[in-house]
Amino acid sequence: MRLAIPQGSLDDLYDLNDRLDRLDRLDRLDRLDRLDRLDRTMWPQGLPGTGWAYGVPTACLRELVRYWRHVYDWRAAETLLTNVMLYWLTGTAGSSARMYYERQHATGRAAAPREPSTVPTALALFPAEPQIPLRQRAEPTENLVRWTEFDRGANFAALEEPDLLVDDVRAFLRQLLEQG
Repeated sequence: MRLAIPQGSLDDLYDLNDRLDRLDRLDRLDRLDRLDRLDRTMWPQGLPGTGWAYGVPTACLRELVRYWRHVYDWRAAETLLTNVMLYWLTGTAGSSARMYYERQHATGRAAAPREPSTVPTALALFPAEPQIPLRQRAEPTENLVRWTEFDRGANFAALEEPDLLVDDVRAFLRQLLEQG
């Protein structure tokens, strides 16, 4: 994860907040418009006794629209698609998954580092992660200065539990600054 310190004045940050507020309002209006269009759907009269012979029965379409209107989580779907698109459009899906493949098939030096790292390391452990690190295996090879176990979240913590992750990264950086 890359951390960046914002450049510019506080006025620039306030302007950014105003822009984000406007985008949020537009997003809410777009969602309300989508729901309104679903409410105003005009339904064709079905042909009695034809079933699927002449297309999708009206009852099935009504049930689908009811699901989209009252059950389907549009925001979750948009968030998932946005996250996946970042990997797809940049062509980085393979390289982002490579670490998991290499760890699974590592032998020799890559599997077990001979010298411990001197880089201060923090680990945020979320319970639904696909690979669960063991502290007793990490301590001999890593300079662990922070180990945090959370009660919720998974391997997309920045997407699923951003507040927990940000708070933990900030605490880690504060800890490093205090140690000098």
